[in-house]
Amino acid sequence: MHKTVMSLDEPLHVVSPSSSTSDEHICFQYQWHMRICTRLLENSEAVILVVSRPFATLYNGVQFSWTLRLADEFVATAAADPIPSVRRIFLYLYYKEGPSRDIVVESVDASVVESNTGDLLFSGLHLSGKEFTLGSGWPISLDKSKQDEFTQFIYKNINKNLDFIVDIKLNTKMFDPLTYFCDVDSSSPSHASLVKEVCRAYIKETEANGGEDIEDLKYIEDTKENEHDIHRLKFFHGVKQVTDRCRGLAHKVGSYDDFRKIVESAFAQVYLSDVMLQGLENVEDISGLVEGITFSHIPSLRKELEKLLCAEVMSENANNEFTRRMLILADSYSMEMLKMVAKGVLVDQIIANSNPPKEFVKITQSLEQLATELDKEGDGLVILFSYFYRQS
Repeated sequence: MHKTVMSLDEPLHVVSPSSSTSDEHICFQYQWHMRICTRLLENSEAVILVVSRPFATLYNGVQFSWTLRLADEFVATAAADPIPSVRRIFLYLYYKEGPSRDIVVESVDASVVESNTGDLLFSGLHLSGKEFTLGSGWPISLDKSKQDEFTQFIYKNINKNLDFIVDIKLNTKMFDPLTYFCDVDSSSPSHASLVKEVCRAYIKETEANGGEDIEDLKYIEDTKENEHDIHRLKFFHGVKQVTDRCRGLAHKVGSYDDFRKIVESAFAQVYLSDVMLQGLENVEDISGLVEGITFSHIPSLRKELEKLLCAEVMSENANNEFTRRMLILADSYSMEMLKMVAKGVLVDQIIANSNPPKEFVKITQSLEQLATELDKEGDGLVILFSYFYRQS
């Protein structure tokens, strides 16, 4: 498998990727070049506080952003404790941005090397099996016996340059974009199969009778302008009908809310593939479909369409122009997962073509034009493009 890792300001490198098929992991290495410095507090007390720029672990189009913080912390002790309160230095890893609110990091290991020679100066910082919530962080800890040693080591190197080498180990399942969408085929395969059969039967009935049992349909003129309003009526009426017809499955699924989600997701899959995607011929048709579903407020259909487009962008048949158009579409309609996947694929293409100069120039020029079209200051793609452009 092709693996790509990218920082927002400098590249990361994949290290020791596992080939296991049962519990596969992938490890990312980030090298933080920094200068140990102090900052003055309001009381004129100097403390160590250094924060890295955000960096990202990127693989298969899925990106998680992180930052590191080296901080001087005041550790208080109990009043009766004869040992006075002390300051200790901790290295923190923070989870800044990603497709999931909560993620599990398998392990983090960190060491310190001399910036010029690469000689190992300090090692042993470790974090294992921690759950990170968006915006939160954990200290990459040390054994108690080494914590004071690390603190003294940092103090001795104030105003000196050091490199922190940080290895982040994650499960590769986190880098499958499709896992961040509702997937009834995986969670409830037997129930989903039965529900889909009922969905298809309902759609055939509606096509045969012209939707005569949908009360409000007679008030809408069947024109191109009203196409998505008609889809909205048919969709929600269909979900209600299929829910009633499959009510016997509800007790087998768990809660009624879970059952309702299965029905709505299954109906969205079938309605999209059997009705709405029929006759689409080009990217403009896809854009019109996204616009119609978005402004008709059909969330489950929109999610299903975004999932389908992500899969298409990730497929071997997707070309650079299609991916580029999907990125613009995702940015226009706030389809964040599709936007992230399209960015990742474009970065993969840049890396894959970074040696042949002509192809590299062609892609970077395309990205420069794309950045202009997106016209968002600080957009992630612009930052990634800027890095490659500097390196070229």
